[in-house]
Amino acid sequence: MHIKMNELLSSTRWSITYIVLIPIIVSIFVVWNAAQRINEFERAHHRIAKSTTTIVANEISKRIKNQQRLLAIFARNEVKLIRRLALSPDNETFKNQLNKKVAESFPDYFAVSISNRKGVPLIDDFDGLVGGLCLEDLNRHAQGQSQPIRIHSNNHAYHIDIIVPWGVDGAKENEANGGLLFVSFKPDFLFHLLELSSTPRHELMLINKGNNLIEITEKGTRIDLKRDDFRLTEKEQQRRLHSVSVENTVWNLTDFHEKILFSEYRQNIINFSLTILFFFIVGSILMVTLLLRAEIRRINAEKTKEEMFSLFNHDLRSPLNSIFGFLEIYTETDICKKTPEKCNSLAKSAFDNTLIMREIVDDILDVQKMEAGEMSFYFSETDIVTLVKNTIEMNAQYGLMNNVKLEMKSNEEAVYIKVDARRIKQALTNILSNAIKYSPEHETVIVTVARQNSEVIISVSDNGPGIEKDFQVLVFNKFAQSKSKLTQRVGGTGLGLAIVKHIIEAHNAYVTFVTDADKGTTFKITLPL
Repeated sequence: MHIKMNELLSSTRWSITYIVLIPIIVSIFVVWNAAQRINEFERAHHRIAKSTTTIVANEISKRIKNQQRLLAIFARNEVKLIRRLALSPDNETFKNQLNKKVAESFPDYFAVSISNRKGVPLIDDFDGLVGGLCLEDLNRHAQGQSQPIRIHSNNHAYHIDIIVPWGVDGAKENEANGGLLFVSFKPDFLFHLLELSSTPRHELMLINKGNNLIEITEKGTRIDLKRDDFRLTEKEQQRRLHSVSVENTVWNLTDFHEKILFSEYRQNIINFSLTILFFFIVGSILMVTLLLRAEIRRINAEKTKEEMFSLFNHDLRSPLNSIFGFLEIYTETDICKKTPEKCNSLAKSAFDNTLIMREIVDDILDVQKMEAGEMSFYFSETDIVTLVKNTIEMNAQYGLMNNVKLEMKSNEEAVYIKVDARRIKQALTNILSNAIKYSPEHETVIVTVARQNSEVIISVSDNGPGIEKDFQVLVFNKFAQSKSKLTQRVGGTGLGLAIVKHIIEAHNAYVTFVTDADKGTTFKITLPL
């Protein structure tokens, strides 16, 4: 059934509003939610970095203090050996004894030396283990200036220095009775601590406060890094999450996030949000499509109702008036006694109108069965040539009443196919009825049966005025009727061809037509063998 676009749009304006407004609102919510999740993700990692750096910085400070405390205890316990070595710095036995004692107490030590109270080393460093920074630290300690812990570069190993005083209680003030104990330590415990404490996708580094120089990472000291410049680059500084100063050192413990941590999460959230939005929009479009279809069905139902009322008002009322008029005359007058010929004519007219009413009611009931899917079909092997002949004979009288002949042409004597014979007769009768009604008087409707490949084609051709171009797309629609004067004259329910289409399609077949303005119309039923 044809539905005007403006009527559909008018009745579904709320659906259009829904499809535009709701996705916009949902899009805004999805974008806001994505931004919130991204911000919360970044804030969470900043909180993690702050907590990690605070705890680890305190732990590093405690370990260094503990190392200083243990070395001070060692200096007190081994003061006699240290004093002997200070008095005889060239004595290899004393040197070896001190190194052995330090190794037993501090397995990770790198070098050991002693100095006098002025910070001058008492042992010659022939192996180059004590560098310039070490001597600078000794000098500062001797002057009473506390030097923060820092990394010392060395050809042998990078290390940190811990210096504590040694002396003999109650001894006189002289160079042999006091000075500084100097021990260099490999910073393995520091980078192992960083490695164990680091959060996944984060990296902890000890950075020199003064010059942004990398000192220790989770992989070791800066010499273990495969890079030419050990200062933080601008991009690395942008990845800084949080820094904490480590007490008594030159370091800031800094937490850096992985290069793609935030960008990857951001992209994942965007992809997830777009996926959610996509499925919502698809769902919305599907929902609106279903609503539009429901609205189309509602409009169709209302149009059907209007057409039914029109049918009842005209096509049923007219024959009813004829029947009622005859019965009224028959029961209330004696016209049948006085003029039996006229009475018989009226009775014949009433009978014909009764047939018209029965046909209309049958069509309405068939359409109702079609829409409910309850139209029954009983298939059996049938000779289609004989079936067509019988149908023509059934409709021949109706043709004579309209001064139209029916003629059959077929080169086939018999063609057996599996069909519902009653329903095929019904469909063919509807087509023949239209062909007869629209044919001029004294014309012939030609019916042909032809086998073509694996199909049988039944054609019904008339010489009528043809089907109007605008009406051709509506031919098989329910209640569809042309507005031409001829259609209005011959009448009809507009249900016949809709029933034909349903019956033929139930046979896995199809019905088509060819029409010309002045050459008539040919309907073709194509049935599979």
